Amino acid sequence: MVLYLIEIMRVIFLFILISLSLAVIVFSQEKTITAYKNYFNFRYGYCIRYPNKLLTPQREAQNGDGRIFTDKKGKEVLRVYGAQNDDESGTFIPLKKLYNLELKGGQYNEHPNRVITYSKLGYKFYVISGTENGKIFYQKTLQILRDEDTVIAVAMLNYSDADKNIYDQVSKKIFSSFKYCSD
Repeated sequence: MVLYLIEIMRVIFLFILISLSLAVIVFSQEKTITAYKNYFNFRYGYCIRYPNKLLTPQREAQNGDGRIFTDKKGKEVLRVYGAQNDDESGTFIPLKKLYNLELKGGQYNEHPNRVITYSKLGYKFYVISGTENGKIFYQKTLQILRDEDTVIAVAMLNYSDADKNIYDQVSKKIFSSFKYCSD
């Protein structure tokens, strides 16, 4: 009986030790990702916070509409950009119509392989997430009204399933910070 109790205590001790080790690993990962920097786009007036120890900003696009952020391996993970909110003929596209087009693969069917698992249409934004070409994606699109002009700003996060724990953790901070910042 005493040997049985000792064995149970040993198993409990190992369980506690492993749990503490995992907590230290998760906590240390959290500390390495928590430094965030701001990116502000002057042309369209949107801003977003990104984890600067995890993502590296590339040069802003030549036309000034946005920027790509890469991981340590140089792979694109986050893309942000602004655009005029109109079709090829210059006609304004209402946000609800843009949202419905995205659900069907995009305005120009640029996302035919998307599997959407979540979508939400808000007053001046919409969110779509799911998988595309073997990667997880999360997209937020803002409608920005400036003077007589209406534009959109888009933030798109793409990552592999292997990086899910890391990017699921930071995506909330990234996308909650994505907004129109100029007045």
